[in-house]
This record gives sequence, C-alpha cells and structure tokens, in this order.
Amino acid sequence: MRNSGLSKEDQFAVLHSVLEHVHEGVYCVDNDRRIFYWNEAASKITGYSAEEMLGKRCFETNLKHVDHSGRNLCAAMCPLVATMFDGRIRTEPVYAHCKDGRMVEVVVNSYPLQIGDHTVGGIEIFTQKAVVDAHKTFVRNDQAEKSDASGLPNSDYVNYYIDLKIQEKRHFDNPFVVELIRLDNFDEIEKAHGEDAEMTMRKLADCIRHEMRSSELLGRVKKNLLAGIYMSATEDDVPIIERHVRYAVQNMEQEKNLKLSIAGCAAVSDDSPSRLIQRVSEKLDRKK
Repeated sequence: MRNSGLSKEDQFAVLHSVLEHVHEGVYCVDNDRRIFYWNEAASKITGYSAEEMLGKRCFETNLKHVDHSGRNLCAAMCPLVATMFDGRIRTEPVYAHCKDGRMVEVVVNSYPLQIGDHTVGGIEIFTQKAVVDAHKTFVRNDQAEKSDASGLPNSDYVNYYIDLKIQEKRHFDNPFVVELIRLDNFDEIEKAHGEDAEMTMRKLADCIRHEMRSSELLGRVKKNLLAGIYMSATEDDVPIIERHVRYAVQNMEQEKNLKLSIAGCAAVSDDSPSRLIQRVSEKLDRKK
C-alpha cells in the first residue's frame, strides 16, 4: 500500500478486514510460537475462537496437528516451525483436532513472517482438504458433466455442485439458494411441435443464464426442469431471485404461451443435495 495516502493505522485496518473475510484459516505466531493473530475462518474450521487461541503457543493448544502416520507434529518440527527455521514456503496436508472432537484433514501453507532480513515469526494459512479436493474435482469435471441434449450441466453435476456449496456453507457459512424452474407444458409443446420443446428449454436457459453471475450455475435436472444455484443469497432473497427469473424470460413466456412454475429455498448447514432439492420441489408443486 505504498503511497496509498492511508495512515499506517488505516492500512493495518484494511489488511485486518481482508484477512477476516477470506475463506482460509489464518494464524500468525511470533518466534516463541505464541499466537498473536487468529482469523474468523480459522474459528469456523476448528471451532476455536480467537479468545481461546491468542496468547498461547501453538503447541499448547488443542489443535495437535498430526501427520498421516499419526506423529504429533506439534512435538516435533511442524511445517510452520520448519519454515520459520529455513525461510522456505511449505504446503502439506495434516490432521487437526477440532473443538467438537472431530479430526479433520487440512492443507496448510506456511510462510515466514519477516521484517527486513529478520524472521520474526510465521504465518499458517489452512483450508479443509475436502473443500480443496472438491474444488479441484469441480474444475476437472467442468466440461465432462454436460448434458448431451442441451449443453447444460446435468443432474449429477448439479447435485455435485450443490454438495460442494453445502460444504462451503457448513465450514464458511456461505449462503446460497437453489431455484427450480419448470416448464409445465413441455409435454404439450413436444406433442404439438416435436423438437420445438427442446429448443424452448435451451432458449429458456439462455435467457436465465444471461442474468446470472459467473460464479453461479444453471443446470438441467429433468427434461422440463432447470435448477439455478445462486450464491450469497438467503431465504429473504428467494422472492427477489424469482422475480429476476420471471423478468429474464417474460418476453419468451408471452410469445410462446409458456406455463412456468418457479420456486426456491435457501440451503441450511445440515442439508444434503437430495433434501434441498426435495424441499424446493415440494414448494414448486404447491405453486402448480
């Protein structure tokens, strides 16, 4: 932030705000391995609050990092201590003990904390490995799970994506909404016009996707049913999203005399893809 015009106090406030809003757990230790910073994501992943961690040396906490062989890393040279010793950045999977008794696998990235040429501590940034792996699989499968008929993600892919977002909500409290859009007279259109029903679904999808953000997903879960996953949205946003969908397709809806049902629900932390889709489906059926 050189020459930013901000005072040092304001610069630190900005950096603090950034670290409190990232999804990765972050904590910092001094050369005595005493924790002097612990962010909100670290609390969400482990269950330990900043008040419980600050001022303690990392090996005095109940995190008790272990490796795949069960070796207690806190009693030896863990990745963070090794980085503080030689200045090398490290990325390693380890297991951490959470406050609720669970042992979770996390990917830790350790960095030396330096002022000038002097190492004054270390920084560890960690993410739950299941989330990292899910994201990698999602990227790898991005083009592999497409519906042959429409070019849209199919039901398996939609379920997988919802499961990924449920994990993110569970660990990082990221809200999202699933919206179902059903073409109720699909069979009538198909019977009267054949391939026109398929073309109608594709055009509907194009209209809806045009109004969605790049981080959101629209898939096709049945021949007459689309599913939209809308990020950073709560139950209060459901009617707003439904109005946006109606607005996006209104011209086509009127021109083609389409009969559409639209309903949505926000995810909760103990959801599964099937439970969430079932809730939205029941709400959709009540609207028909």
